[in-house]
Amino acid sequence: MDVDDILDDLTGSDPDPMLQYFKSLLAKTNAESKKLEAQISDAENLLAECLNTTSQIENLKIVEHWKKLHNNLYVFGLHLRKISQIE
Repeated sequence: MDVDDILDDLTGSDPDPMLQYFKSLLAKTNAESKKLEAQISDAENLLAECLNTTSQIENLKIVEHWKKLHNNLYVFGLHLRKISQIE
């Protein structure tokens, strides 16, 4: 039994205007609550997507950084070889 069923039982065949008002208010509140829940869910999904995208971008930056570091170390190694050949 939900709130609407309880209010229906209370109002019976001779509906009290105050109970009808609260029932109407409750229905509006429930509708707004469902809209807000959907908006919150959409916002959470968007945030997760943004975090995922940010994570991917950060991962790409890290990969690029390591590629540059690897290239620099490779070039440094070549220089060391040249120096060792000179001596």
